Order: sequence, then structure tokens, then C-alpha cells
Amino acid sequence: MLEKLAVFYAPLLLGIIYGRLKPPSDENLTYLSKLVLYLLLPFLLFRSTYLKASMGLGWTALGLPLLGSLTVIIAGLTAYLVFRGEVEYMMTSMYANAGYLPLSLALPLWGDLGVANVGFYIMGNNTTANILIPLVASKKLKEGLRRITYFAPLYGIFLGLLWGVSGFAMPDFLLEVSAYLGEAAPTLALILLGIEFSRKLEFSLEGVKVYIMRTIVASILFFLFVKVGFIKMQLDFSVALLESIMHSAVTNVIVAHEFSLDSQKVSQ
Repeated sequence: MLEKLAVFYAPLLLGIIYGRLKPPSDENLTYLSKLVLYLLLPFLLFRSTYLKASMGLGWTALGLPLLGSLTVIIAGLTAYLVFRGEVEYMMTSMYANAGYLPLSLALPLWGDLGVANVGFYIMGNNTTANILIPLVASKKLKEGLRRITYFAPLYGIFLGLLWGVSGFAMPDFLLEVSAYLGEAAPTLALILLGIEFSRKLEFSLEGVKVYIMRTIVASILFFLFVKVGFIKMQLDFSVALLESIMHSAVTNVIVAHEFSLDSQKVSQ
């Protein structure tokens, strides 16, 4: 366990140190973050989802996507009431970029199946959030639907899912290439998050409020899903718990830039 925690904290710490020594511009950080999100993470999700789907899926596989989707909707509505329609706080509470940090934890802790489970959560969470956030920000449903069409991690998940349930074995070379590219994503993501943290080393009461509010909503839904049997498997339980307590602020900075929202508020 100590080794796995070191794998997580070492790149995060390096990012914080490097960010303090050589602060990057917003443009540089956004560019690199998009490289991880849209280029590398899809390969990681594609391979892991394929491996999970090829083992067979039951109805309980719907638990994580449904949990993610409901959490976005209820947390977003709660934030709307609490923060009087402040779009940045609503977006942060929706946790639009649910896979960015959890994948960095899931891979060393639980391997490919853990990554796949995070991918299933992303299916519900990120799809719902990426439709609702543009609707809230610009009142345009079309913009939300357009975002889904170029959100590359979802393509990785769905392609892996379809290939896995098809019954056709994936060629070894494709598995190796996907692993090689995908496994670079968590380390780079953690370094970038460390750099982002290094720029925002200050206390924010509003940020704490958003985190507490979302955690309460997500935790209540999590325990309800466990109670009714939608979350049964131990690994599903672990991933759902991880997503319920995850801080969403910094990972949403990428999305904030795309909608010309206040990234300072989002990253608090």
C-alpha cells in the first residue's frame, strides 16, 4: 500500500515543486491538460473497459453510470440554490471532469478493472455534466450535445465496451499500444494537478462550501445505491466511494477555460 501511495504522491509533489519554481501560463497548463484528457486518457479507458467488458457484464454494471448521472443533476441543482445561480460553483459541484484524478488513483490501487469502473462512472457523470454545463452557461442545449461529440474519453469507453461485448479478441499489439499510451496519462495528470495546486495555495471558504455540499449529496446517493443493491461488487463500492469524496475543483479548470468561465473560482 505504501508503494502505491508513493506512486500517487510523488508526481503530485514534483508538480507542486516545479510549479512554484517555474509557474506556467494558463495557456500552457490548459494545453497540456487537454493533451492528457483528450489524447492519452482515452487509450487507458479503451483498454481497461475492453478487459472488463470481455469478462461479461450484468445489470449491476448500470449502477456506476446511473450514480454518476444522478449525482451531477442533484449536486448541480443544490449548488444553484445555495450559490444563487453562480455558474462556476454549479460547474464545480457537477464534477464535470470525473475521471482525471480518480484514474490516477485507480490504476496503481486496483489495476485495469479499477480504471474500467472509473470509466463506467464517467459514462454517466461526464455525459450528463457536459450536456448540462453549456446549458447553464449559455442556455444552449445544442452546445452541450456538441461537446459530447468531441469528448474523447467517452469514445475510448464506448469503443472498449463494444469491442469487449462483441466477443472478438483484441490483437495483442493493440493492447500493448493502448497500455503504453494510456499508462502515461495518470502520471502526467498528477504532475499537472500538482502544478495547478502550486498556483492556488490559498484558503477559499466558497471552495470548501462547494466541496462539502457535493460530498454530502454524493455520499447520500452512494449509500442509497449500496442499500438498494445497485452497487454490489467490492470494486464498484471502492470506486463509487472514491468518486463520492473526490475534490472536483482543479480538474474542472480545463472545462472552465473552454466556456470562458472564471477559472479562479472553479479552482478554489
